[in-house]
Amino acid sequence: MKKAFIALVILLLSATFCVAEPFFTRYSTQTASALITTGSGYYHGVKVNLDGATEASVVVYDNTTASGTAIDPYTIYISWPSNDRWQQIRFDPPRRYYKGLYITLSGATVTVEYVPD
Repeated sequence: MKKAFIALVILLLSATFCVAEPFFTRYSTQTASALITTGSGYYHGVKVNLDGATEASVVVYDNTTASGTAIDPYTIYISWPSNDRWQQIRFDPPRRYYKGLYITLSGATVTVEYVPD
């Protein structure tokens, strides 16, 4: 009985640590240029939802405005006329930001994935 209890405690503790990371990950969906967050953290990437007719342009800055250091500077997504109208880019390891995340975009809806400090 004692061994079963110890095994249960170990199982519960290991399960808790295995799922801890996603609670810190943040997602922000935007349809226009916007400030995502202020302060420092890690930029993991972006998912771009396209309309099938236009190209999308997305630039992510390490700043609270559309200026300064571009974290993801030259991202242009091509819209496909098929049903697969999304594209995603993920950075592994994630890119560090210090001042905040500001995204400029046109032609798409985007979801930004980041982890603030």
